[in-house]
Amino acid sequence: MYWCLPFEGGYVLAVADCTGHGVPGAFITLVASGALHHALDQTPDAEPAALIKSMNYFIKEILAQYTHDSPSDDGLEIGVCRISEKNGGLDFAGARFSLWHSINGKMREIKGDKTGIGYCNVPLTLNLATPHVSTKEDSQFYMFSDGFNDQIGGDKGRGFGKRRMLDLLTRHADKTMSNQREAIQKAFTGYQGDELSRDDLTMVGFKLEFI
Repeated sequence: MYWCLPFEGGYVLAVADCTGHGVPGAFITLVASGALHHALDQTPDAEPAALIKSMNYFIKEILAQYTHDSPSDDGLEIGVCRISEKNGGLDFAGARFSLWHSINGKMREIKGDKTGIGYCNVPLTLNLATPHVSTKEDSQFYMFSDGFNDQIGGDKGRGFGKRRMLDLLTRHADKTMSNQREAIQKAFTGYQGDELSRDDLTMVGFKLEFI
């Protein structure tokens, strides 16, 4: 899922990859979306790590996933950006999710925490870091689910992979965001060929302009 809402002082942008496909995946997505709305109500300043921490608690409560013998073990990976003109950039927190920052033709990975949220083995209280990223006019950002990296294709039937994705983003970074989208879609579908889709795909790319 992708999610963007205003808060007092800016916007919150999130991308998440929930467990499951079809109806089960849709159910967890609804739970996650409700958890994010609830977290924003409880966190007026929209601090990303606090939002994810609140989401984790809410999801584990709703699904009763307190122990390893709980009837379900579902959750999600998520990246959350708080975009604020007052802070002069954005703040990011991730649960098994990265934010990619493209600047001056180079791609930099801003890593999130190594654990997802909601799962039985994740503690109720979860503390994450929130790095601040100062932006410049030639900066752009990307968050994407692992469905891209895991897709099988090409002449050797291998995964699309993170390195190929980053090379693709870097080569087209000087284009408009809509043209980048077209280039990514063309390259990805060409690589996939006749192979079946292995996972859901979500990518959000954006530039920031402060007036």
